[in-house]
Amino acid sequence: MTRILIIEDRDSLREMLEEFLSSHEVLSVSSAEDAQPLLLHYPEIVLCDLKLPGMSGIDFIRKTAPEFPDTIFIIMTAFGDIPTAVNAMKAGAYEFLPKPLDLNHLSIVLKRAGEILKLRRVANSGNDTVILGKSPAMMDTLKLAARVAPLDCPVLLAGESGTGKEVLSRWIHSHSPRKNHTFWAVNCAAIPESLLESELFGHEPGAFTGATRLKKGYFELADESTLFLDEIDKTSAAFQAKILRTVDTGEFYRLGSNIQLNSRARLIFATNRKPEELADSDNFRKDLFHRISAYIIAIPPLRNRHGDIPLLAQYFADKLGRQINGKPMPLPDTALRQLEAYQWPGNVRELRNTIERWAILGIDPTVGSAGMFHRESGTYMDFEGKNYEEILRELEEKLFRYHLAKQDGNKLAVSRLLDMNYKTFLSRLRKLGIET
Repeated sequence: MTRILIIEDRDSLREMLEEFLSSHEVLSVSSAEDAQPLLLHYPEIVLCDLKLPGMSGIDFIRKTAPEFPDTIFIIMTAFGDIPTAVNAMKAGAYEFLPKPLDLNHLSIVLKRAGEILKLRRVANSGNDTVILGKSPAMMDTLKLAARVAPLDCPVLLAGESGTGKEVLSRWIHSHSPRKNHTFWAVNCAAIPESLLESELFGHEPGAFTGATRLKKGYFELADESTLFLDEIDKTSAAFQAKILRTVDTGEFYRLGSNIQLNSRARLIFATNRKPEELADSDNFRKDLFHRISAYIIAIPPLRNRHGDIPLLAQYFADKLGRQINGKPMPLPDTALRQLEAYQWPGNVRELRNTIERWAILGIDPTVGSAGMFHRESGTYMDFEGKNYEEILRELEEKLFRYHLAKQDGNKLAVSRLLDMNYKTFLSRLRKLGIET
């Protein structure tokens, strides 16, 4: 079963495609703007009309394809001329379908697209570069992930926003026996509570106003695969009670049905909160917490893995530079030192967005600029759970990194600026693990 998003403004054609593709998980909207929130469901194939109200199909693909490289985009249009087809392909479309649609041709195209998706899943299943990082903190995290990947027990990923919880969940899936099946991800905070139950459990026709056809929920769709439930702590206590039995036994009911179904989905949960905070929270059920927290993996914030910043930065500069400007973005040592000196409260996501902004705005990372960061470098401190000595060590490291970046790595200049003996300064750098 493939997840397909249909973007078509003609109601009759959209409904015909929904019916024709009913054996798949189908999402459908009438405009590119309405399609934007549905991208959170990570559709595997997008069938998009060329002429749409508002943003055109080509503009939508041009904007979306770089952010969703694993999605296959197919353009549909009555304007079946060669220049239009060429523009669609340049924008990132996989195929170009002229109207009126030939359903036999559509079936062939979708079959080929499905084969490509299957090959991608197999190819990505052994890809160890999905997680970038060689720091001790990240290596410990990966060891925990590798230990639990072959198992079917629930996993709780805990980490600040932007640390890569979904990336790690995909890594676990790709190293599990379920790796050849579709990975399913749901952001519980992004779906209104009134719709979340239907999204997860599914519904029967007539279950509620607007429920005109049977819909399979994510527990059913992910039966042999992995289901990632992000921001599970943002759900209400009432909803938590509804999914507790499914988490515990795999049993569930579609809305409007009294027939019991069973899901064998492997469940991975995620929260931005610390596990001990979640356990003590009055807004999260204790019984659900104990059920999903048998195996907890804490993902370290980027400020605690400074050694990974150059590796991540080079990866994003190469990837985003090629996507935006057609060539890798150079990151000289001076730029890398400034990136290392910054504390990244937004974590890996903020680092990626910063590199992307440099590429879009043409900021030259070889030259210091006030526009390089949204916040002042070296000012973020996290005191939670640290003793006096640990705080002093972290403060000293941030101070040294900050001034080294400002002085382009000139250690003698920094020692003089801080009124420190040069040999003492070098000794402190070595003890802190800062390259000398």
